[in-house]
Amino acid sequence: MRIQLTFLIIFMWYLFVLCEVNAVEGEPNTASDTQSADNSKNKNTSSTTTRTEMTAEEEEEAKRVRRAKIQIERRRDGAQVSRSLLRQGATDGCDWKSQPIRFVKGNVCGSHYKVLGLDRNDPEIDKSKIKKAFRQRSLTVHPDKNPAPEADAAFKMAQSAYDCLSDDECKENYDRKLNEHQQLIAETRRNFKIRILNGITRSASQSYYYVSLGANYIYQLGIDVWNLAGEFDLDVLGTERIPLGRSLLVIALLVKGRMLLQLQAFAYVIMRINYEIAKAHGIL
Repeated sequence: MRIQLTFLIIFMWYLFVLCEVNAVEGEPNTASDTQSADNSKNKNTSSTTTRTEMTAEEEEEAKRVRRAKIQIERRRDGAQVSRSLLRQGATDGCDWKSQPIRFVKGNVCGSHYKVLGLDRNDPEIDKSKIKKAFRQRSLTVHPDKNPAPEADAAFKMAQSAYDCLSDDECKENYDRKLNEHQQLIAETRRNFKIRILNGITRSASQSYYYVSLGANYIYQLGIDVWNLAGEFDLDVLGTERIPLGRSLLVIALLVKGRMLLQLQAFAYVIMRINYEIAKAHGIL
C-alpha cells in the first residue's frame, strides 16, 4: 500500500513538471508566431504602398508623354500653316495648287490678298471683310497660339498685309502695281506666242522648201526614166511599133516598185501645189 502511494505521488509530480515545461515552451512560440504575422503584414503593407507609388509615377510619366506628343503635333501643324503662309506671301503670282486656272492664265493674285485668304477680284471686299480675314488668320499664326518657330515671321507678314489693305491709299497703290504687273505678264506671254508662231512658220516654210526641192528632183527623174524607156520600141511586121521599154517599166513598177510609184505620186502632188501657189500670187 505504501509503495503504491509513493508511486502515485511520483507520477503526479512528473505530470506537474511536464505541464510546467510545456507551458514555458509554448510562450516563446506564440510570440514568434505573432512576430511572423506582424512581419508579413508589414511586408504586405510595404508592397501595397510601393505598388501605389509606382502606379502614380507611371501615370505621371504617361501624362508627361501625352503632353509632349500633343506639343509636338501642335508644333508640326503650326509649322505647316506658317510655312504655307510664308510661301504664299513670297510672290504676287497665283498659287498653282489652290488657283491652277488663274495660274495658267497668268493672273496676279497679290501676296497681301493670298496671305489673308482674299480674292483680289472680289468686288465686295471692304475693310470689315479684311479685318475678319486678318482675325481668322491670326488665330492660326499668332505666336501665342502657334508654337512653331516660323509663326512670328508668318504673323508679321499677315500684319503687314492687313496694314496695307486696310489703308485706302496703300491699297490703291498696291492694286495699281498688281495691275501693271499683270499687264506686263500678258504682254510677255503675247510676245512669246508670237515668237513661237513665227518660229513654227519659218521652220515649216524651210521644211516645205526642201521637200519641194526633193519632189522636183524625184518628179524630173521619173520623167527622164519614162522618156528613156520610150526609146526602146519593138517593130511588128514593119508597120507598128510596140513600146517595149515602157511596158516593161510599168510591169516592173507594178510588181516591185509600188513604193516608187507612191513617191512619184507624192512628188506630183507637191509640184501641183507649188504650181497653184505660184499661179495665185501671179508668178505664172
